[in-house]
Amino acid sequence: MAGSAPLNRFFLLTLIGQVVALAVYAAITWMDVRNDAMIQLHYTALTFRSASQTTFAGFESSLDALADQLIDSDGLSDPTKGRAILTKSLGTLPAFTVLSVIAVDGQIRALSEDSHDPLPNLLTNPDTRETFLQALDSKAAVFGEIYYSPFLKRWVFPIRKAVRDENGTVIAVVAGGIDSNAAVNVWRALDAFADQRIWMLRADRGVQNIHPISAADMRRLEGTVLPALAGGFPPQEGPAPLIDWPILEDEIAVTLPFPALSGTIVASMKKSLLVKTWVHRMATGGLGFVFLCVVTAVVFRLAQRSQAVADARREAAEHTLFESRENYRLLYENVETLVRDRTAELAALVDTLTRTQAELVRSEKLASLGAMVAAVAHEVNTPVGNALVAATTLKDHTRAFATLTASGRISRQAIAAYVATTEEACDLLVRSLEQAGRLVGTFKQVAVDQTNDQRRSFLLDQTIQEVITALKPSFRYRPITVSLDLAAAVTMDSFPGSLAQVIGNLVTNAVVHGFDDHDSGEIRIITRSVEAQSVTIGVSDNGRGIAPAILPKIFDPFFTTRLGQGGSGLGLHIVYGIVTKILGGGLTVDSVEGEGTRFTLTLPRVAPAEKPVEQPVRPKEALTP
Repeated sequence: MAGSAPLNRFFLLTLIGQVVALAVYAAITWMDVRNDAMIQLHYTALTFRSASQTTFAGFESSLDALADQLIDSDGLSDPTKGRAILTKSLGTLPAFTVLSVIAVDGQIRALSEDSHDPLPNLLTNPDTRETFLQALDSKAAVFGEIYYSPFLKRWVFPIRKAVRDENGTVIAVVAGGIDSNAAVNVWRALDAFADQRIWMLRADRGVQNIHPISAADMRRLEGTVLPALAGGFPPQEGPAPLIDWPILEDEIAVTLPFPALSGTIVASMKKSLLVKTWVHRMATGGLGFVFLCVVTAVVFRLAQRSQAVADARREAAEHTLFESRENYRLLYENVETLVRDRTAELAALVDTLTRTQAELVRSEKLASLGAMVAAVAHEVNTPVGNALVAATTLKDHTRAFATLTASGRISRQAIAAYVATTEEACDLLVRSLEQAGRLVGTFKQVAVDQTNDQRRSFLLDQTIQEVITALKPSFRYRPITVSLDLAAAVTMDSFPGSLAQVIGNLVTNAVVHGFDDHDSGEIRIITRSVEAQSVTIGVSDNGRGIAPAILPKIFDPFFTTRLGQGGSGLGLHIVYGIVTKILGGGLTVDSVEGEGTRFTLTLPRVAPAEKPVEQPVRPKEALTP
């Protein structure tokens, strides 16, 4: 049917909008999952760096204590005493693999007897010269380049600390080799980050996995040099963006500079964890999407059923009308011979026509209200969908924040991110629900007035604005604008529902008959007070106008230029009857073909004392433009 086409278009547009909303929600959820992973990995790297700094500070304190013992025992100048002290201290410092005293010229003065790694002149050796000179100039301990000990079969961190006299002059350097396993054993014992790995990228591009990895992977990766990373990672203290970690292709990582070791910390996790989290969140949001689709389908089905009933009644009435007209034609052809015999039949036929006309008037009202229901349902669906997306996102962020809080890994940055996300979601939720509330309130007032037309006092400009707001969705996709020039504070004691139906029929008539489907145009509504007893309402358009031959017939019942295209010919007939019978006013029309049409209503501010019984109205005998 012709009336079902707009409903089908509305449903298709609604479905497309829901699919787009789901795609946007999926993209936002994926970005949130990646952002959460970035924050978690950055927190892991910060935790490791803090623990490592504390551990290395303890190593530096051990060298300070050893230096004091060497000074007190004259172990710096006497190699024999120095060796004895170093050997004894090595037994009390299990983290160290070797201890030594080095002169400022780079020569070794004393070496712990348990050392298996020969040490060359540190000043002339190109591998140690730079860090040795740094130790001479620095008051803090300096960590050298990591090296692999073939005797210990493990990696060793060299540490050097300058020993100064009372004047601040360097008199020697105390050095040691730290077992890399001892440096990170405390971290490996932790299981708080079981789904994540920690790596160390040194200045020489050596890669060390810290936690956790299998023995086979450790042997394969330990000390690997990555030529592709010759430039290293840029230092960045804040959360760094996620990168694809080239050591393991199925992992992503974030980086954090570690100046103490002249290197970079890398925290990584498997990509599959991100996908799993994203799928879980999408499944939760998908329930809301399914619910929204079900609600949309139910609303569409109800509107379609209402439209089908209205179409069936209209077609039946048009068919009855056609048959009645045909009978009238035959009756007039044989009036001389049939007038006496058909008087009774004619009276019955007129009665049938009267009831049919009244039924058509009621059907026209129901059809108009049904179309308005479909249009407003489509408009309300958009803010409700936005509100659901915002609420679901807020729920997911709240769960993630609660999980982070329960684990004890909450940070100021995580709190700030949660507050910002919550504020944004709440703003969207409030705006969407306020928009839906305004639409529903406007439609409710118009619908109540049209279905239960009670006399009451109302503001004329407010009632007209509500009617236009309810009508706009029905022609929102056409380039037609409605401009209002309404006198303020005009109060009427009348029937707002009947007045709303008049305004709605005139605007709809202008949209349907005044413009082609693709024509742009303007509809103007102007109200003015006439003294204190009446008002005038002008409804005009700049459309095609009305032909002079048709103008006197436009208020006749069943007169339409769109017969068979959904037009019943009752729209202006109903308008004329409401204005003259119910509202107690007058209606005139002026039209110039090709320039537009203007309807002028003159209404009393106080309607007649008693509303007449609704019945078919008689058209004007003649109407002069």
